[in-house]
Amino acid sequence: MQPRPSHPRAATHPPPRPYAQRPARQFTPLGMTLTRAFEKLRDAGVIVPLAPRPLPHPIPPHFRSHEHCLYHQIPGHDTEHCSALHHAIQDLIDSRVVDLARPSVTTNPLPTHSTHAVPPPLGLQ
Repeated sequence: MQPRPSHPRAATHPPPRPYAQRPARQFTPLGMTLTRAFEKLRDAGVIVPLAPRPLPHPIPPHFRSHEHCLYHQIPGHDTEHCSALHHAIQDLIDSRVVDLARPSVTTNPLPTHSTHAVPPPLGLQ
């Protein structure tokens, strides 16, 4: 039996690299709540709710069963704190499908407005 040559592992493998830190994503100000933005985009057919998934089993102690997400269609968090929805809307903005930051007739899925004027109250005429 011949002795094996000693090869230290550190010499044959490079040292592990630390995880690359991704820069935080910059979100465009929506000018409205995340819930309202979702409702407008959903009504315009630009975004659809995700198919609901089964609830986790067992339910974790921090699970918020009293909150509901319109995008995920399940309880657990509210729509205002849905990071997946925030990213999905930002993806639509980045790809120029919508522009919720500025009013625009062509890129904003806003409802049509009535042209009827509202008369001033009787005391102000």
